[in-house]
Amino acid sequence: MNKHIRVALFLLCVASCVARADDKAVVAIHGFDKMSCSDWLDSHGSDEVRAQYIAWIRGIVTGYNFANPDNQVAMGHMPGDFALGLFVDSYCRSHRSTSIAGAAFALIEERRGDAAVTEFKAPESDADPFQAWLKRQSDDMRSLDINIQRDIYKKQMELDSGK
Repeated sequence: MNKHIRVALFLLCVASCVARADDKAVVAIHGFDKMSCSDWLDSHGSDEVRAQYIAWIRGIVTGYNFANPDNQVAMGHMPGDFALGLFVDSYCRSHRSTSIAGAAFALIEERRGDAAVTEFKAPESDADPFQAWLKRQSDDMRSLDINIQRDIYKKQMELDSGK
């Protein structure tokens, strides 16, 4: 086969693969009518609405796991509903103009594969009540962002004091 024909076929094949890769980069996201971070933040105090968002996010993570069995968000690495809500709150406060899908993907990025749960290193001194409380928490809780951990701590203190 002529060298020029082989080069042309190779370039055609590469161009075809690149075009297919670009087609796969667009993901159709199916959700609710109100999927923005602003909608999430506006739903504060509505447990039923938030439960639907949380269930949707868990579905996104499950779909990701199905499509990526070698790099999953493993069992035990998914935060509970309360911590997941705080994660979405934190994400949405920083990304108001995006969709909560971004929060789902950020969660996947943080929690998947070997780097899913990072070990929390508490300071030696337990004089700070927050640090003492955090030290007693599960590995799952300790792997969350420090701002989310503080939000959970504050909420727990409010609940304990009856506010």
